Amino acid sequence: MTRPPGFVLRLQLAAALAVATATLGLPPVFSPTVASAATGCTWTPLTSSDKVRYRVPSMVQGADGRLFVFAERRNDNADNDDEGNFDITMTTSSNGGCTWSTPRVVADFGSSRVSNPVPVYVPSVGKVLLVTTVKAQDSRSASGSYSYLHQQWISADGQEVTPLAEGRFTATNHWPGMTGVGHGLVLSQGEHAGRIVLALGSTRSDGTRVPRSLVSDDNGQTWSVGWEQASPGKLKLIEGTVTELTDGSLLASYRDKGDGSPAPGANRVSARSTDAGTSLSTSFTAMSGVKTVPTGGSLLQLTGASNLLLLSSPSNISGKLTQRKGMRIFVSSDQGRSWKKGLAIGGSTDPAYYSDLVQMDDSRVGLVYENGYGSGKTYWHKIAFTTVSITALEQSLLPTVTKRKSPSVAGTMKVGKTVTARPGTWSPTAAVTSYQWLRNGKPLTGQTRSSYRLTKADKGKKISVRIRLARPGYQNASATSSGRRVK
Repeated sequence: MTRPPGFVLRLQLAAALAVATATLGLPPVFSPTVASAATGCTWTPLTSSDKVRYRVPSMVQGADGRLFVFAERRNDNADNDDEGNFDITMTTSSNGGCTWSTPRVVADFGSSRVSNPVPVYVPSVGKVLLVTTVKAQDSRSASGSYSYLHQQWISADGQEVTPLAEGRFTATNHWPGMTGVGHGLVLSQGEHAGRIVLALGSTRSDGTRVPRSLVSDDNGQTWSVGWEQASPGKLKLIEGTVTELTDGSLLASYRDKGDGSPAPGANRVSARSTDAGTSLSTSFTAMSGVKTVPTGGSLLQLTGASNLLLLSSPSNISGKLTQRKGMRIFVSSDQGRSWKKGLAIGGSTDPAYYSDLVQMDDSRVGLVYENGYGSGKTYWHKIAFTTVSITALEQSLLPTVTKRKSPSVAGTMKVGKTVTARPGTWSPTAAVTSYQWLRNGKPLTGQTRSSYRLTKADKGKKISVRIRLARPGYQNASATSSGRRVK
């Protein structure tokens, strides 16, 4: 597995710093393999109701660091059907996602369905291009409706938006389909630098699902169809995402519709383009190591100090594949040839579905995704945003230390007595970076030493201790002892 330049050295330094941090009494290091890898701000301003559902989020970042988040606003959508009166809502943040503008509708076509927002920041114009699919009434269609492509331009500060109705466009030999999901792409390398590439899912008149792309070399003035490759085998591929790899080639990834070949490890595939999105140079193959439910995901090639490739998608595959839980960022260090589990975002039973990724700077990645409250199935309750440390993503590729014996609490469990944390045994050995004492599973404020004096408030309660460990060249680890009742 190929590592980015300085990859191992950076992680060894990070782990060594964790040990030094504990020694100096600085804040403890948290395990990067779970949601504690998040850094910066979190946000949940788009909250659904019985009548209005916010779905299918997407996100881009402008040149000044401003974040733009878009989502479908499904009006009168209590049954959560994919048909109806949909608009597109936008909100922006100029401080890294800590505060956001009041959400506003930027795309409304009366009672028609406006869906699948695909934004892309176009540097040569200094604006955000938003492409959507509008399903409008059309007497020329046998079904009485037709899906049209629309584009709008949004100013760098998010204040000015061109009219949706004026932005309808066509491409030669294009037939109806769905844009995206997630952000689009502007190429940065090669003779086609500046080309806009969008991944689409399309359906032929005979029902065949055909992944394809749209490309523009003149900032959206004209469009043409790029790759077009039928779904392989029993797969029915829809909803694509595309990213530009470090060598200038493109990687496109699509999901199975769910009734083709939905088995984990087979329901998400990828293929490469070596001609800037004009065609696919390889066939679609399963993404080794990515086990997810059939759903839209987001590819993101990191740039700068790290060259990791990321994919966001739910990862809980227990039970029915129609469940939507356990958001995860899968990680590849070999340009998508193989994938590792990467980072869990929240718990494995936390509701999660559609998502999108953006690189905010050399240290952070932003993630926006469908989320809910508790461990139920209501993934459509809200649109959530969080930031994740790139260092944590890198550390997720390192080997783990193995717990041979669990930590424990030693001493007499009686009020007034002092008990001590025993870290257990680990292979290879790792240094404890922090302690946290707990009463009935809840942290005790300020109790972060290796020993703890039992108080009257502890009587009849269970006391346990959580430890965190670090070893250079390995992932940080954590474990919690069993609770012991105080007499």
